[in-house]
Amino acid sequence: MDAIVRSPLRRSPLSIVVMGVSSCGKSTIGKAIAEKLDIPFEDGDSYHPEANIAKMKSGACVHFPSWPPFEHTCFDSGPYIPDTSYNQGLPLDDYDRKEWLVILSKLLSNKVAEGTGVVVACSALKVSYRNLLRELHGNDDEKVVHFVFIKGSFELMEKRIKARTGHFMPPSLLKSQFDTLQEPVLGEVGDVGLPEGALVTVDAEWDVPTSASYAAHLLSPLQLAQS
Repeated sequence: MDAIVRSPLRRSPLSIVVMGVSSCGKSTIGKAIAEKLDIPFEDGDSYHPEANIAKMKSGACVHFPSWPPFEHTCFDSGPYIPDTSYNQGLPLDDYDRKEWLVILSKLLSNKVAEGTGVVVACSALKVSYRNLLRELHGNDDEKVVHFVFIKGSFELMEKRIKARTGHFMPPSLLKSQFDTLQEPVLGEVGDVGLPEGALVTVDAEWDVPTSASYAAHLLSPLQLAQS
């Protein structure tokens, strides 16, 4: 596994997104990283709009006629086509994720403004999704998002998701997540003018303490001391 830190990076309240496919351990490892860095943790799944959860659980799609297509320079979707199918457990599309990602992006910015920083668990599967999380909200937004990517095989994630209970993501949607996944690389921001932070990759086979200690050790030098 590798750790890539873009240099120079200024010290500031940390904005960390722990990312990866379903069942990779984002929430568990994210909480452990937050504890080691003594900053808050937020589970991105708890910020999903109700329509998204309904779609993933039962396949019920809710689209509002007054909701226009989203436009974004770094969002790589095609024309808006309302989804009217009602299959069991539908994967989210770019339009479903847009509102959710903007909510999380603003959460990351707000926690930096408050001086606490935050660790957020979020799948962040595509470059365009991660760029939405990197977006700045106002001229005084000093957020720089660092990503911790939990990398694992389909077979391992399939085994974990089948053993998991009490989550809205059905095992049938795991393949769609791997199909969507664009593994993060340094420099992926491109020329859209967004700040790019550190990238840390951990192996999903590692235990939680090892993963958390590794990530926290690499990211802590970028943390602004809290007063």
